[in-house]
Amino acid sequence: MKYFVLFIFHLIFIIMSKNLNYKTPERYRQRANEYYKKNKEKCLMQRKEYYNLHRTEILEREKSLRAFPEYGIAKREYDKQKYQKNKAVIKLQRKKYYYNNRPKIKHRILSKTYGISLEDFHQKWSDQNGCCDICRKGPFDINKIFNRLLVVDHDHKTRQIRGLLCNSCNRALGLFQDNNNLIQNASKYLTKWSNTYVESERHQS
Repeated sequence: MKYFVLFIFHLIFIIMSKNLNYKTPERYRQRANEYYKKNKEKCLMQRKEYYNLHRTEILEREKSLRAFPEYGIAKREYDKQKYQKNKAVIKLQRKKYYYNNRPKIKHRILSKTYGISLEDFHQKWSDQNGCCDICRKGPFDINKIFNRLLVVDHDHKTRQIRGLLCNSCNRALGLFQDNNNLIQNASKYLTKWSNTYVESERHQS
């Protein structure tokens, strides 16, 4: 009888141990991942529905969490690890999202950086006939608006939009720091050496 009782207790202990092991975080995550892979569309739909129903509550909770410095550090570390683990997949997703939402992304960048809309950018493009406003390189097809053939040029002090330039002219103005004196000096310098070259050619002939 004594051994029988011990056997029962031992059996109960084994069953409880298995049940406890079944509920460990590692095992739970494994089963959750397996379920997600088999029911991906269903899970995504459920998440979307839950977010739409509790959007305000979720945003408020995230806002309150951001007040703690530890949250930012932990979030950045989590995102970094997640990116390193799924680098190829995330890059592909980002590329796919970009090509499917280029007008929306372009509008957001223009609005945030320069305070203009995508329609304003289109209008500038049409006013300049798709050409750079300095070197007149072009005309570029407006359907290639997302290829950065023409970029927005603005005054860094007043933030005023001046026009659309090709990348070379835009970089040149930046290197000259939008300084008229430097640009004029550069023009005089090129003219001087151009005339010197012409004179030397004349003497040789």
